[in-house]
Amino acid sequence: MSDLISRQAAIVNIKKNELMDLDEYRRWYNHGLLDAEISILDLPSADVVEVVRCRDCIRYDTHDKRCKYWNHGVGVDLNGFCSKGERRNDA
Repeated sequence: MSDLISRQAAIVNIKKNELMDLDEYRRWYNHGLLDAEISILDLPSADVVEVVRCRDCIRYDTHDKRCKYWNHGVGVDLNGFCSKGERRNDA
């Protein structure tokens, strides 16, 4: 499985490496960091859907530890998920 990262997190990490004392070497170094930042912003976004785990779903009954929609009375794995998952506001 590939790693998914936030563009913003990558750019924040790049900006932490910028050098403030600007002799010629450091200016070129900062130009390289700027090129990396631009490249990250130009990358296409990943085609992903956020997964809602059973434990965070509005259909999960925390008292009975069962899914109210699927499994008709069968206990579910808290780390499980299905295509009908909808995140609770308090999760």
